Amino acid sequence: MIFPIIKRCPCCSKVLFIKTNGITYENNFRNIQDYTVKKRFNCDNCGQNIALFIHNKTGVQKLLWMEYLENMDPLFFELKNLDIRKKDLLSRNANGGSAIKNISKEIERIKTQISEKQSKLRIKVRLIAGHGSENSDHLSNNHKFF
Repeated sequence: MIFPIIKRCPCCSKVLFIKTNGITYENNFRNIQDYTVKKRFNCDNCGQNIALFIHNKTGVQKLLWMEYLENMDPLFFELKNLDIRKKDLLSRNANGGSAIKNISKEIERIKTQISEKQSKLRIKVRLIAGHGSENSDHLSNNHKFF
């Protein structure tokens, strides 16, 4: 007998009973390649698309809002690549001061975009939940691997 997984919706905080059937779904998110998608569904209460991710090695389970992942994944991946390029230039002690400045400006631009998108998603969560900022705080806490 398989028992359901009990989690709270990351958007509306409704208690969800999730039944998995052994089927895994394709994980297209580059930042969380260590996780397997075990279940994709819409929340009964708020109707948002949610997925259950399970870490391949540790078995840690995360219930994540797909819209958040779709918005944040490309930006965080781009930011990670720029950080690597900047560290590479700094480690070589290159005289590319202008190149480092350009990369730094691009990093700041992406950080601003991330902040704006996170703010919009927090507002959306507050509208979905219909009460205080409690859920929007859980939203950012739940997506800690970013």
